[in-house]
Amino acid sequence: MAVRTGPPGSGAAGLSLLVVPLKGHKGVSMRRLKVGGQVSGGTTYIELDNVPVRVENLVGAEGMGMRYVMTNFNHERLSVAVAVTRQARVALSAAFEYVMKREAFGKPLMDQPVVRHRLAKAGGLLESQWAWVEQFAY
Repeated sequence: MAVRTGPPGSGAAGLSLLVVPLKGHKGVSMRRLKVGGQVSGGTTYIELDNVPVRVENLVGAEGMGMRYVMTNFNHERLSVAVAVTRQARVALSAAFEYVMKREAFGKPLMDQPVVRHRLAKAGGLLESQWAWVEQFAY
């Protein structure tokens, strides 16, 4: 958990990372937050009120918390980019399969120019997004 260990006004240099015991400790209250999207992540609102933490629970050096957090963000951003690109590919594939089967006006939806153009545009955007992600990954 990122916590302020420096004096007020110390900004990012006053943040440190601590391992804080949560379950069953006095002064800790938690409640689940309802979120959209990745509901399996267990997003939780945590309140701490005078919770003692041992000095051994400091992660890394004091005052380096923001640097550690930002270093981790880069890996998270890449993971999220790969995941959403894959989800978009699955969604586009499902849409393609659907318009191949679905009939409207006596013929498959895929025979409608506007449908073909929309799928082609989505496919082009998706491929450019994947190329962008690959530039970071490789």
